[in-house]
Amino acid sequence: MTKLRLLTFAIITTCIAPAAAKPPAGNAQRWFEQGRELLAAGDLNGACTAFQASLDIDRALGTLLNLASCQEQRGHIVAALALYEEVIDRAHEEQAAARLRFAARRHRALLPRLASVIVSPPTIPVEGLTLAVGDQPAQALTAMTSFQVDPGTVVLTARAPGHADLRQEIVLADGANLHLTLRPLKALPVPTTGGDQPPFPSPEPAAETAEPEPGPEPAPPGPRHRGRRRLAWIVAGAGGAALVAGLGFGWLASSRWDEAGTHCVGGCDARGLELVDDAETDATVATVLVGAGVLCGAGALYLFLTSREPARAPAAPGNPSLAAPLEVSVSPRGVVLRGSF
Repeated sequence: MTKLRLLTFAIITTCIAPAAAKPPAGNAQRWFEQGRELLAAGDLNGACTAFQASLDIDRALGTLLNLASCQEQRGHIVAALALYEEVIDRAHEEQAAARLRFAARRHRALLPRLASVIVSPPTIPVEGLTLAVGDQPAQALTAMTSFQVDPGTVVLTARAPGHADLRQEIVLADGANLHLTLRPLKALPVPTTGGDQPPFPSPEPAAETAEPEPGPEPAPPGPRHRGRRRLAWIVAGAGGAALVAGLGFGWLASSRWDEAGTHCVGGCDARGLELVDDAETDATVATVLVGAGVLCGAGALYLFLTSREPARAPAAPGNPSLAAPLEVSVSPRGVVLRGSF
C-alpha cells in the first residue's frame, strides 16, 4: 500500500506537468529521474536527496513539486510547506493552473498539522544565550520567540558562554502549541590560574565560634492526632457497614418489585399491593443507608487528613533544578502546553 501511494504521488506530479515544460538541463535531469525511481521504490530519503541535487542545478517547477511531495511523505511539514508556497508563487507567475491547484490543495491540508514551540528566556538574564530547536540553526534568545516545527520528537538545546548546555526532548502532536519558559542555566566553575598563588587573595580566617547545639527532636504526634486517626477508622467502618446494608435493602426492594409485577397484571391484587408497599419502604431505607455511608466515608477522610503532621516546606524557589509544572489547555488550533525545562 505504501509503494502504491508513493507511485500515485509520482504519477500525479507527472500528469499535471504541461507538455511544453522545459526539462532540467545537464545532470539535473539525471538526478530528477533518479529521484522519481527512488520515490516509486519507497526510498523517501534517497528520493528527496536526488530531487534536492537536481534542484540545486536547475530550480525547475516540476522538481520543486516532486521535492515538496517527497518531504511531505517524510513528515517534514515545515520543509514541505515552504516548497509548496514556492510552487504556488511560481505556478501563478507561469500560469500553470494544474500545478497551482495541486500545490494549494496540499498546502491547505498540511497547514493544520504544523506544530509550534514558543520559548521565553529565563527570568534571570543570561548573556549570549542561544536556542536551537530541532534542525533549525541556533538563534539568540532575548525575548519570547516562536518556532514552527514538525510534529513528533523535537530537541531543544540552550547554550550560553560559561554555562552548561541545557537539552530537552519534547514530543508534539499534529497542530500542537507548546509554551516553555527556560529555567536558569547552571554556571560552570571558574578555572583557576597557574602558579602557586591563587587567582584571588585568600580571605582572613574567621574567628572560631561555638557551634550551635542541635535543637530538640520533633515531638511525636500528640494524643489529639492519635484520637482523630482512631475516630477516622471507626467512622469509616460505620460507613462501610451502612453501605453494605443499603445495598442489601436495595437488592431486597428490587426483588419485591419483580415479585409484585406478577401480581399486578391489569391491576394489583392484595398481595401485589403489599409487595409494592414493602418495596417502596426497602428502597427508602436503602437510599438513607447509602447516603449515610457516603457521608461517613467523607467524614472519615477528613478526620484522617487532619490527623496527619504538617508537610515539609517546599524547596527554595531559586533552586534551578526545579522546573515549573506543566499546564495543559486547549486552543482553537490544538492542544496548548505550558511549562519550563
